[in-house]
Amino acid sequence: MQHKFAGDMIGAFVLSLLTCFFLTAGPRAGAAQQAAPEPCGGVIGTYVVSITDIEGVFASRQIVSFLPGGIYLVRDSGAQRRFPGVFEPFPIGQGVWKCAAGGPDGIGIDAMVLAFTRPQAERRRGFARADYKVSFDPAAETISARITLRLTAEGDIEAADPIKNPGPVIEEFGLDGERVVLP
Repeated sequence: MQHKFAGDMIGAFVLSLLTCFFLTAGPRAGAAQQAAPEPCGGVIGTYVVSITDIEGVFASRQIVSFLPGGIYLVRDSGAQRRFPGVFEPFPIGQGVWKCAAGGPDGIGIDAMVLAFTRPQAERRRGFARADYKVSFDPAAETISARITLRLTAEGDIEAADPIKNPGPVIEEFGLDGERVVLP
């Protein structure tokens, strides 16, 4: 008998692979890649990052990918369980990114990621929304960000609108990481 967690992880992995394949292999991907704005186009790639809470304490690790066409993918280790009774960490998020006003630390990028919460037994599913304010340093090939996490009201997943009504801020996090490159 297969353990439910293993089945969920395998299903999530297969879904991630198929999503990446269809998003990058289709005819739209080539056109989107050519249209990527510069200098933000230099951010396209995959990064391994560390997540810290507002006090700077380790919270999680993520693998994030900026894809052509403004597609943003997040895989989270779910290492920290900071919200007992509220939700379990969500391992996969999908969203969008665009160039934004840059700061002194580099090129600015705004991103928004949506995920389904993994409820505990007494709660029902909802949406999680994370807004990323990213700074990209093309010379060092690093990113840093401030992440704002929001949760929609639990329950009615059909009526929830994480874009127009993302729910209250649950917490803010920091992010620092580097581009993944072949040695």
